[in-house]
Amino acid sequence: MKHRFLCLFISSLLASTTALAQVNTTSIESYFEIVETLKQDKDPAPQVWQAFFEQTGNQLVLKGYRRGESFRDTLKSLIQLVYMPSKRGQLQNTQVNFILENILYTHDHEAAIKEHLAFVKEGGLLDSMYGLAYRYLPADRQKKVKNLVVYYIGPLALDSRALNDTLYINTTMEARFFPKRTVYIGAHELHHILLGSETSYKSMTADQARYAGITIVANSLLREGVADLIDKKHFQLSANDTIYRPLMEKSLQESDSMIVKLNTELERLATAPNKPAQLRSFMSRGGHTPGQHMALVIERNGYLPELLNNIRNPFAFLYIYNKAAQIDAQKPARFSPAAIAFLQRVEKLFP
Repeated sequence: MKHRFLCLFISSLLASTTALAQVNTTSIESYFEIVETLKQDKDPAPQVWQAFFEQTGNQLVLKGYRRGESFRDTLKSLIQLVYMPSKRGQLQNTQVNFILENILYTHDHEAAIKEHLAFVKEGGLLDSMYGLAYRYLPADRQKKVKNLVVYYIGPLALDSRALNDTLYINTTMEARFFPKRTVYIGAHELHHILLGSETSYKSMTADQARYAGITIVANSLLREGVADLIDKKHFQLSANDTIYRPLMEKSLQESDSMIVKLNTELERLATAPNKPAQLRSFMSRGGHTPGQHMALVIERNGYLPELLNNIRNPFAFLYIYNKAAQIDAQKPARFSPAAIAFLQRVEKLFP
């Protein structure tokens, strides 16, 4: 009886302290319930699959796909293929893509992923997320997000994402690539929310409309680059990883060449302002490349405090990177004086 009252007390305490934030693990727990049935070579009833995919965390994932509603059938087939003994033999003739590889890893490392899930359910991880995110934010951005909800999902997507006051985190990826009992991915996504949304302009002048692409690219590089300082330095890749290691290495290797191409395009725009800009092709993965590389250059050369003081100014990110690159021992690509002068002119159009 005492134990029951203690549990009730703890539950009420948690309810009061998490009124403004909560961690939801229903999606990943339901995933493990479904695969237990599949392991017995039985397919859950259609309504069970429907209820699974209609959970809020999973709906957030499906909305990220262009064919969200139809893609659930693809996910269902892949999960069945991996877990049902009668279908497992078909894997030999199936091309392994990123999604299937993620499901396979979840299957093969279920115990480790459940261990991480147990850590998540202990509580306290939100404080850890905030602490990690605050390291890369100025004091005025170190606030709590009202009504924050963090969904831990199964291997339905590769990415984790921040959406307004909501995060969804790929449990497998967090358990797979980071030290035990850490929440670096969640802190990365939380940083996006705390930094705030990009400045939007309801109406733009002709000049603003012409150069809006520059602000979009600069914002993307800043937002992803700084957030990458939280988690990418702790990314753990096995030596025999044939999927993610090449992806990460390629990202850093391409950064210099992308900066060179971006610089060339900025110089071209400076002399031919009426020609359309092609800036989006000079970054990839939403700004992680070359944003991560640029932020690392800034940090290792001692310019992080200056960056944090100007973190709401995407143009400052480019200027500060250039100063850091000038003294960096690895001699990374830099923006030319002409490109910087052009950026300074454009910046004045967006007060």
